[in-house]
Amino acid sequence: MASDLRIHLSLLLGVSHDFAASRGLAAACEYRSNMVSEPVVTRAELPELAPHIYYELSMMHAAKTALQHIPTMRSPEQNALRNAWVESFLVHARSLMDFLGDPIRTSGDDVVAAHYVSEWTKNDAEPELTRLASRLRSHVNKRVAHVTAYRVRVEPAGDSEAPDLGLALTDFDAVWLRFTHRLSAEQRTWFRPTRGRA
Repeated sequence: MASDLRIHLSLLLGVSHDFAASRGLAAACEYRSNMVSEPVVTRAELPELAPHIYYELSMMHAAKTALQHIPTMRSPEQNALRNAWVESFLVHARSLMDFLGDPIRTSGDDVVAAHYVSEWTKNDAEPELTRLASRLRSHVNKRVAHVTAYRVRVEPAGDSEAPDLGLALTDFDAVWLRFTHRLSAEQRTWFRPTRGRA
């Protein structure tokens, strides 16, 4: 009976009976769940997604502006607020780097520039994207998005504890301008501010 059940479940999960028998049904279920991915991005979704992409860049500008109004000599509360704005900038920067530099994937629901401009490649975002990645990627991945030993092994750079956000924003704006010039007139109308977002 247990053997029959294992055979039926292995067929249902799309894995071999030998795999299910040797590794167990729990492993077979985990294997199958890892194989199932989000549906790909559809053309119909692109106009609706565009404001969410624009939001990433607009939040980086908002963070940079807000940081200019926080004094150099800070109270603990001001320091916490400053850190929140820096971290917000970096998280949105990572999203936009991925959008501008990643290729379209055959599975998954990540939206990239090539969904809007089919000929767009990572090279269209160069040399800025390489500079941005070298300045920001390890900082956002190791200091913000994940708790890693990097935080104690590598000293933050100066008072900002972050790369120069002004320089980073200049690079993002340059690539964004090239991207929007490649959009059709209709597509440009899609990239507008959202209300609230998230």
